[in-house]
Amino acid sequence: MDALDFLKQSDGVGKFIAFLLLAMSIASWVVIFWKAWVIKRAVRDVAQSIAGFGKLRM
Repeated sequence: MDALDFLKQSDGVGKFIAFLLLAMSIASWVVIFWKAWVIKRAVRDVAQSIAGFGKLRM
């Protein structure tokens, strides 16, 4: 049984649960990619800060 057969045979509650799981999965991936972007940006900012601090001390 594939996903389309499941949706055809399910009632409103089953379709709601399937939609809810799909929405939560998409939201999870959005959070994963957003956190990866934030961490990548933070690493770059720290490297720039360290380089800037080194120039101030000299």
